[in-house]
Amino acid sequence: MNPQTILAVTGVLATTIFGAWAIAAAFRFSRNVRITYALDQMIALTDDIAQNFADLAVIFRGEPVSANLVLLKGYLINTGRRDIAREMIEDQISIHVPPEFEWVDSKVVETSPSLHAEARLMSAQEIEFTTGLWKKKEYMKFEALAKVPVVEAGPDNPPDERPTVRLRKAISFTHRISDSDRIEETRVPRPSRIASTPFPLALMGLTKLKLIIAAVSIAFGIAFLVAGQSGFMSFKQLGYSLSVDGTERVVTPTVKKDAVLLSGDDGFSHESSLAEFEELFGKKPVVVTKKVVSSLFMGITYCVFGFLILAMHGIRALRNKRMLTMIAKTDGP
Repeated sequence: MNPQTILAVTGVLATTIFGAWAIAAAFRFSRNVRITYALDQMIALTDDIAQNFADLAVIFRGEPVSANLVLLKGYLINTGRRDIAREMIEDQISIHVPPEFEWVDSKVVETSPSLHAEARLMSAQEIEFTTGLWKKKEYMKFEALAKVPVVEAGPDNPPDERPTVRLRKAISFTHRISDSDRIEETRVPRPSRIASTPFPLALMGLTKLKLIIAAVSIAFGIAFLVAGQSGFMSFKQLGYSLSVDGTERVVTPTVKKDAVLLSGDDGFSHESSLAEFEELFGKKPVVVTKKVVSSLFMGITYCVFGFLILAMHGIRALRNKRMLTMIAKTDGP
């Protein structure tokens, strides 16, 4: 496969990928409303605490709780670029669990100073959060108790996952708010961890797929740049050594309709008819090695695309990280 074919195939592939990504990114980032769910803590009250002490029981509303009871603490944050008015909400934000799980109780324990919000238990599988005017960068902190189904296990058959992990995987969010997408999910960083987190890791916040796309794109870009400069992406072309205006030159012919364009690597260019080209005296055929100039363009394009992914998500992750740092300080380390 010659270099021209390689570049053609790669160019089509790059155009398709870049175009699809650009359309998806433009559609997603054009949304002004963005809501983030930040998981703070999950504590298995009966599984992690009560079972370690024979005389300790978890009492809820005057009755002992026998099932796996998990306490969920989390935040809902308006991380978008605009306020959320009541008129924009057709269906409030709800958090759901499957039928085998059960919400026991829920409440909003903290909000931004001007935000009015409350949590209502709509059913055993649904909690609804109602808000008034929800300005950007405002948040609510909520707590919820959930019964997680007991997994029968023995000495030779330990449970695959802890109750907190099963609940984390089971919950899902729904809402119907104009100009918004699905709720994004993250975790609340602890202040003690934030200071010790390396900057590149703190900056990222990419999914594995996006990180792979960015890394592959940058690798392709570097490969094209190196190949273009090293001569790997080069091809042989028929040229002529001849005298033009008393100067010996090595030129390559390119047919343009009824004319022949003679060009050299030094910028020389001369157009002549076919008859004039045939009558040129003393021209000698030579093999000319040409570098594929477009490989430089392809390399730069791939590198820019990869670093653009990192930059876009890095800026957004850094912005959200600052916001999460602010709310994390209210809970201490």
